[in-house]
Amino acid sequence: MNIQIKSIKNKITKLLIIFLCMGLQGWGQNASNFIKNLRAPSLGVTSSTVLLLWDDQYEPNVMLEEYSHSKLSYDIYQNGIKIATANKHTYTVKDLSPERTYSFSVCVTKSKAPKFLEENAINVTTKNVGNIFNVKDFGAIGNGKVHDTEAIQNAINTCDKGGTVLVPAGSYLIGQIELKSDMTFEIEKGALITFIGYDDIGILKRFKTTLAYTDGDKVHTGKSLIYGSNIHNLTITGEGVLDANGETWWPHFPVGLEKVKGESRPRFLELVKGSNILIQGVTFQDSPKFNNVLIYIDNVIYSDVKILKYSTVKGRNGDGLDPYGSRNVTIVGCLFANQDDSIALKGDGKSRFCENINVLDCVFDGNAAPGASPLGFAIGSGCKVKGVLVKNCTFIDAASIANIKTKKNASYTFVEDVRVENITYLNTKHTDRKWNHAPIAIDQYYYAPEDKGPTVFQPLTPETPFFRNIQFKNIRMNNPVGRGIYIAGFAELPIQQVSFTNMLVKSLDGFSIQNVKDISVQNVTVELAVKQD
Repeated sequence: MNIQIKSIKNKITKLLIIFLCMGLQGWGQNASNFIKNLRAPSLGVTSSTVLLLWDDQYEPNVMLEEYSHSKLSYDIYQNGIKIATANKHTYTVKDLSPERTYSFSVCVTKSKAPKFLEENAINVTTKNVGNIFNVKDFGAIGNGKVHDTEAIQNAINTCDKGGTVLVPAGSYLIGQIELKSDMTFEIEKGALITFIGYDDIGILKRFKTTLAYTDGDKVHTGKSLIYGSNIHNLTITGEGVLDANGETWWPHFPVGLEKVKGESRPRFLELVKGSNILIQGVTFQDSPKFNNVLIYIDNVIYSDVKILKYSTVKGRNGDGLDPYGSRNVTIVGCLFANQDDSIALKGDGKSRFCENINVLDCVFDGNAAPGASPLGFAIGSGCKVKGVLVKNCTFIDAASIANIKTKKNASYTFVEDVRVENITYLNTKHTDRKWNHAPIAIDQYYYAPEDKGPTVFQPLTPETPFFRNIQFKNIRMNNPVGRGIYIAGFAELPIQQVSFTNMLVKSLDGFSIQNVKDISVQNVTVELAVKQD
């Protein structure tokens, strides 16, 4: 299928009016209701915090130009008393006591319903606190001058099961640390952990972990500033900052040069083969390479995490969060102002599926850190993925919303059941590029030469990558510097089942679609955007 839609305005007047009335009526009826689908995942409960999640109780029938999910606000109640107002579908309750049961409920702020209804509340019991291992008790100085690596590592090694390694306010200069199972690593507000940087290139340790692939076991070798393998029941929490000192690394590794003195750039945080990981509240900034990498990790929550490129020194490969063959990953209420893909699902055709990935109420903001230049959510450029939801997210001067990509030689790549909905997008900085053809891009010719493009049939094999069932719904896009939507499927094996519903797309060009089978476009308005000077 080949479709080109450029500089058009498609308005379905009578049908739109009918849907508009239905939508407003539904909003009026449901906005007064108390939130009944409130939940607190057990993995998001600690000794002093509880992560609350909820969904709107209405489904808008059309995406109006003035509609924005971020305009709604919610009142949060603890034991019947209002404690906060949130403009997202998530809130982390803090400063709770350990081993105590609390009752929580949430109501739309302007609701006329009773402010606290027992039948709509959930009860949550906080966990026990365990023993505290303060790094200063192990010799850490925290003055930003003395190396505190050994003291912090000794505190981690000594920490007993269920205990907490506490990094209090201060400035800590360290090299590399290894985390372990059944512990909490808490970085208090006012604590800054800075890694020594490129000067440590020769002393960073490598670690090895055996992973199961479809064609047999393989040994993964990693080198990261913070790492853990075969790791379970780990929490990293607090409001402190981890700074990887990336600007000392980037100038030594220009494009095309991956190793210096036989060494490559380290990742910031890498966890390999494990389960039950909670990363909450902390800030990661200026990674030498990928910020956070999860390889074969099951059951993960990232909550209220900030991943930033703070330095203005030119960097590269600064992905925010990369789940590789990982399952049941929830990323909620996080801020991505990094460089490169903010969230990228990775792997290859012989590794495990990335499965059940939820990105909720996150902000992708190219203005939130001085050196930020983020793309949005990505899949690929080759991996096996099924079950992805990106919902209630805001994109501001990010290069993309979703970039789903592969290439012919990415054997056994498979992508299925991806939903992107309730999205607002404004971009005035990033023009179309060969690695990112539009804010919404499904590209099976990623970096392919022209003679291998979507008009050329290639031999069809059992290894040919295949995409199906990808849905975009309730999206308001304003991209005055480029295209709106780009899809290029294989001529010999088209992408299947792609839908666009309730969308307003303002862009210099509208849709460019090639080689898609079973495409649905409903209630979509495409308008010519005003080009930015």
